[in-house]
Amino acid sequence: MNPQGIIFRRAIAWSLALSVPLLIGICVLVAGVHDGTRLAFAYPIQAVVAFGCMFAFGWWAAPRWGARCARYSFLAGLFAISVFLIGVLSGSVTSMFVYRDFSLFDYIIKPLYWLGLFGFIPAFIVGVIGSFIARRLLRIHENA
Repeated sequence: MNPQGIIFRRAIAWSLALSVPLLIGICVLVAGVHDGTRLAFAYPIQAVVAFGCMFAFGWWAAPRWGARCARYSFLAGLFAISVFLIGVLSGSVTSMFVYRDFSLFDYIIKPLYWLGLFGFIPAFIVGVIGSFIARRLLRIHENA
């Protein structure tokens, strides 16, 4: 595997780790401190599956998109939005199985709308930050 792919995988891991406090912060911003923390931890199975799918998608896509995303911050932001959409869809599908209700409108369209409304901009920002992390890691790798 090329060095950019390995380094981009590290940047994705750091970006996903950064997204957990951002998720809690957005929930607190929207719903207040008490309700926001309760909302952030209300769906643990869906959150674990969503973060697992986002990490797996990022791990798979790193060798293909790593060099481009490290070079162009805007592309890294769009990549982060696609990773975010993977997480939303996987968490939503998990909810369908957890609650045994297969309503596409309630479990796919509503979460895409609401999470997209509050999540596209933070996901883009995390992608841009991930691009800067990847550039920094590339510089460290090249100097070593």
